[in-house]
Amino acid sequence: MADILPYVQTIKLGDVEFDLVALASLTYIESIDTGCPKLIIKINDRHSYIRDDIGLKVGHILKVELGNHHGDQPVEVKEFTVLTMPYSMDGLTINCLATKINNLKTPTVNPIFFPKQSPDLVLKSLVGADITLNGAFPVTMPYHLNSGVSASRLIKKICRENAAVFHLTRNGYLFSKIKSLMIQPPLAEYVFGNRSATYQIQAFKVISVEAMQNRELKKKYSGWNMKTGEINNGSPMEYSVTAIDNQQVIDNLNDFLLPVLEFECLGNDNFEAGKTLAVAINRNDIESVLDESIPAKMIIMKVSHYQEKTAYLCKVLLGIPNVD
Repeated sequence: MADILPYVQTIKLGDVEFDLVALASLTYIESIDTGCPKLIIKINDRHSYIRDDIGLKVGHILKVELGNHHGDQPVEVKEFTVLTMPYSMDGLTINCLATKINNLKTPTVNPIFFPKQSPDLVLKSLVGADITLNGAFPVTMPYHLNSGVSASRLIKKICRENAAVFHLTRNGYLFSKIKSLMIQPPLAEYVFGNRSATYQIQAFKVISVEAMQNRELKKKYSGWNMKTGEINNGSPMEYSVTAIDNQQVIDNLNDFLLPVLEFECLGNDNFEAGKTLAVAINRNDIESVLDESIPAKMIIMKVSHYQEKTAYLCKVLLGIPNVD
């Protein structure tokens, strides 16, 4: 059966393997934050085999083998923690989160203090040595992980203050400057409106970001430095007062990724959040063939790998950094 399945190969609880004949659909989602990877399994369990005989419960860990045996990427075994298991007439839905990410969302019992440390050292203390750095992080700041607060919440704060992203990749955790992601060569070029192209976009949606730009990009963040007095990012818009005393960190608060384009295509297991793609949208205009409002190269902010029976599709969200 493994040879005919386009994406998921096996699902196991311990040594017990699920019968994938009953699988209705599976969605694997990656994004450049600590909200993913997610896994949504929809399976026929009319006779309660999975819930009673196998004994699957919330909190159990599934080992899932994902990837196309005929693709460029090796088949990977990933661990997912079961979060919820709603059941209806349509079948059993198993909602999961990558176990490594789920562990970061567990509230801390004892507080941890990081007085004036670089963000990379703080992250290594939180997630261990399984982390890759992409870019320079020279600013040291005091960070505190209070009791009852999850590590993922502190990581989100660190990313915001350093104009960076943190997510779980196929090779471990990655902490990268936003602008450093654009240095990568694109995985491939995806084209709409040219049937001779190797990789084709079947449908797309351009995302309006004007409201986000006006709300976030132009916000005036300010703080107070004991030596220089007030510091801010120079924006003419309304104030947003912070407790930050470092000018570089204040400037970083306006740096983020802007979502630009969402498209659907045939499944490609090379798609990975944080990688880049080249994109060309053709228009029905002989004088201006390409839609030049769409950037030629963008970052994969989120990707959903979707399998239904033997069909395998992807939905990809692309964006660009607003940093110079």
